[in-house]
Amino acid sequence: MIFMTDLLKIKNFRLFFLAEIISAFGVGISTVGANWYLIDKTNDSQLLGIMLALNVLSGFLASPIIGGLADKYNRRNIILITYLLQVILYLLIVIALVMIGFETYLVIGFAIVNGIGWTTYMATSRSLVKQILKPDQYTDANSLLEISLQTGMFIAGGLSGILYEINGFTLIIAMTIMMFLISIFMLFRLHVDKPTHSEEESTNSLLQEYLLGWKFLKDNMMIFIFGVISIIPMVFTMIFNISLPGYVYNVLKLSSVQFGFSDMLYGIGGLCAGLISAILSKKISTKVLIFLLYFILVINSALFIWINSAFYLFIGSFILGYSISSIRIYMNTAIMNTVSDKYVGRSFTIWTSISLLLQSFIAPFLGRWINEINDKFGFYIILILSLLIFVTLLLVNKTDKIKYAHKEE
Repeated sequence: MIFMTDLLKIKNFRLFFLAEIISAFGVGISTVGANWYLIDKTNDSQLLGIMLALNVLSGFLASPIIGGLADKYNRRNIILITYLLQVILYLLIVIALVMIGFETYLVIGFAIVNGIGWTTYMATSRSLVKQILKPDQYTDANSLLEISLQTGMFIAGGLSGILYEINGFTLIIAMTIMMFLISIFMLFRLHVDKPTHSEEESTNSLLQEYLLGWKFLKDNMMIFIFGVISIIPMVFTMIFNISLPGYVYNVLKLSSVQFGFSDMLYGIGGLCAGLISAILSKKISTKVLIFLLYFILVINSALFIWINSAFYLFIGSFILGYSISSIRIYMNTAIMNTVSDKYVGRSFTIWTSISLLLQSFIAPFLGRWINEINDKFGFYIILILSLLIFVTLLLVNKTDKIKYAHKEE
């Protein structure tokens, strides 16, 4: 049996794992900080929705280039270059904030940079892991990566509110830059080759490479549908991020400290998912676990709607983080087992771009609906979508096209 800690003995994976923890911390404090910064300055959930829409739309527009790169060039170098560009742009933004002060376009520009960086991460991270490890290590690896992501995110969630109170958003961006520089140092020490491809494909343009990924998914429709389902939790996270500031600020009448703490508990839930998901998958069918997790999402969303208290804000945030992260672990592992290395980078890019398109469409309308209807509106959407996914998975699983483990269950 392969244990999660055994993977850390593999140098390439250990370096990647450490880089992920550190960069996730940077992303976490910047994301939470930017959301609260905008609400604090404007108290406008619709504007927050527009900012997040531009965040995901920028990633969507960049996805054809990123998708073509992901299966053709060295994936480590792609991540490195992206991190370096983010650091440069963050520096320009923090200088502008110091010289000019708050301007909406500066915060939105920051969100756009994050959007492109996130799309690159989603396209390359799991395909890089698939390149480094063996199939029977995928579940443990995905659990560890979720731990790295959520460890960084939940610590960041708790600290972002405190950092914001100390010296505002400028200090948060400075801390983000520092975290990315440390991650870059870690990645420089990681050594992998570029993916191997046929002669014919190696002469293709980036757009042609990307379109070949679409052709593969078109020819494997059940895999495509399963992949779309796998990225819906990313939409749920976006909905939660838009809903949470207004829910905390207007419904519960709490401060940035409680807001940051609830976001930290979301991360702790994700961390717990990383710690126990691999163990549970060895005892319970992954199919059953995924169905159970979507059922939990339904119940949790209903309780968010019906209960107005700081107590359930914290509990519900934890449950939401646990459920979404567990689903990501199990479904990403299934995709890595099902899709060959030849197409896995492009496939993840395509699914991520679909998620980003959905988010860019939903975000501005959700912000408006929250302003005009109810600060709980986002939780209604999570509830309804979870029910629809539950039914869709029943149909997908009848085809037996998805490999939930390296050996068929």
